[in-house]
Order: sequence, then C-alpha cells, then structure tokens
Amino acid sequence: MTYRTRYILTPLLALALTGAACGGSSEDPTEDAVLALSTLVVAAQQSAQRDSLPTVTAVDASRYLGLWYETYSLPQFFNTGCNCTTATYSLISEVAINVFNQCRLNSATGELNTISGLGRIEPGTGNAKLRVTFDPVELFGGDYWILALNENQPDYEYALEGAPNRGSLFILSRTRDLADSTEETLLALAESLGFDRSAVTQTNQTGCP
Repeated sequence: MTYRTRYILTPLLALALTGAACGGSSEDPTEDAVLALSTLVVAAQQSAQRDSLPTVTAVDASRYLGLWYETYSLPQFFNTGCNCTTATYSLISEVAINVFNQCRLNSATGELNTISGLGRIEPGTGNAKLRVTFDPVELFGGDYWILALNENQPDYEYALEGAPNRGSLFILSRTRDLADSTEETLLALAESLGFDRSAVTQTNQTGCP
C-alpha cells in the first residue's frame, strides 16, 4: 500500500510543483502548490481505500448468472422510488456480462423502469470485480465488487455487492424474502468493511407482480 501511494504522489507532485512555480491559478505560487498537494493527497487516499476493500477469492460465473432480487441497498439517484428491484445477469463472453435492472416506481404496482448495462470483468480478480456502465451512451457506471457469497449452494443464494468508495452497496437474493439472520450477517459485514449501515435501506419486495 505504501509503495502504491508513493508511486501516485511522486511524479504528479513534481508536475504540480513545476506548474505552480511557472505560474498557477492564483498570484501566490506557494498557494497553488499547497492546493495541488492537497488534491493529490486526496487522490492517493482514495486509491488506498479502493485497494482496502476485500472481495471473495473467486466467483463461478455460471452460478452467479440469472435473476437476483435486491433486498437492501444504499440510496442513489438511480434507485430513488424503486420497488421490486431485480437484476438479471447473462454471459456475453469470458470477460463481459450483460446487466439488466428493473424496478417499479413509487409502488409495487407502479410504472416499470428498466435499464441495461455492460459489466466488464477486471482481469486477475477471479471474476469478483466488475466495472458496469449503462446504456444508452455509457455516461455513468460504477464498480460492482462481490464481497460475500453463499458458497454452499449450486446457485449462489445471496450476494453482497459494493463499491470501493463505499458509495454503493447491494444485498441480493435468489428469493424476494431473505432470512433475517442472513440479512443481519451481511449488514454487519458491510459495516465492518466501512459502509454506513445507518444509510442502508430495505427494498420493498412485497406485493410485486
């Protein structure tokens, strides 16, 4: 971890200081240098945080594909008002999967909202890390890292997915109603990994078509 941080800081800091000395955005080159250094420190911290989130060792893609029900998540702009949320994964190639998400807006019988995306598997991660971008123009996307699985079933019964910046978290289940004890175990695990448990909300899966 230390070496990675130093690698990020050293060349960028030299560039920033050179730019400040030659004339930056303010009248004070020292102020420019300090601002640049602060920005780079934040970037290094974010990189270190990204590396600090452990995932499962390996994921059997054939067992992970198919329909999942979202039971808990961290609220984000794209899931506001969502009920009956599901995710369906299908294989495109050895390094890519199709992601199809849908939910009912504002109630279990509300308007159906859908979106498709492409998940690219990061090499050397045992299929545990994906970068997902969504149609139509891939303007937004995110890291989907698999943090926990039920290894003892032919088809994984539950999964904990999260992003290394701790801004995204999902508990997925093969059924709409995951056992309370399992939910508690996964929520506790997420909290231990640095996610804000108090912000996690339960996804309504009652009364769905």
